[in-house]
Parts: sequence; structure tokens; C-alpha cells
Amino acid sequence: MAPFERQFPVVRVIYMGFVIMVGLLLYRLRIRHRIGVLEEHAATVHGSVDADEDDQLKPAMN
Repeated sequence: MAPFERQFPVVRVIYMGFVIMVGLLLYRLRIRHRIGVLEEHAATVHGSVDADEDDQLKPAMN
């Protein structure tokens, strides 16, 4: 039995942690800011509503 065989499970965990951290950083710093909303799915704004006009709001159902 080679002396380094006990290190293989530790190396796997460290490698997977590294891959996950790089992926999360890539998403957080780069990809998240490039994701947009499709034009068909974007909400339409019909006008601004003041905070005191909450009782006049109606459900947005077509």
C-alpha cells in the first residue's frame, strides 16, 4: 500500500470545493449581470403608484 493512497479522498474533496467555489464566483461576478429578461416575459409598467394609494390597487388580471 502506497503512503499517498490515504490522501486521495482528501484531494477529491478539495478539488470539488475548488470547482464549486470557482463556479459560484463566476456566476456571482460575471454571469449574473448578463442574464436578462426576455421581452415577452417582462412586466409592463403603466404608471407609478404612491405608497398612500395602496387601497386603490386592483389585481392585475386580464
